[in-house]
Amino acid sequence: MKQRSGKEAGDGVGYPFYDGLPPHQKPETSLEAAALILPSALSLRDKVYEYLQACGSRGATDREIEAALHMLGSTVRPRRRELEMAGRIELARGLKRLTPNGRWARVWRVKQEQLKLGEW
Repeated sequence: MKQRSGKEAGDGVGYPFYDGLPPHQKPETSLEAAALILPSALSLRDKVYEYLQACGSRGATDREIEAALHMLGSTVRPRRRELEMAGRIELARGLKRLTPNGRWARVWRVKQEQLKLGEW
């Protein structure tokens, strides 16, 4: 399968990260998966952002985002990474929480200046 840019894949605005497609490796199946999620990646990223915004300064772990939005980690983590790359969210320094399996997880939150402005 030939790699396509966001515009060629049909979203009309282009995908601003990872050379025009959601995160993927070189194998054909990964490229196909990236092309399939492209139309919904932008709205999924908005959902992750809105959830983190609602969490305020408390933020959320990846697992908490997954549970609240009923999304798989393989969907949440790339969207969260895109938000981080866009400068919209940050690691909540000094905050960590235990996951259901007893491991520590990082906490992510909307950048404080974003919370004050309430913008995306």
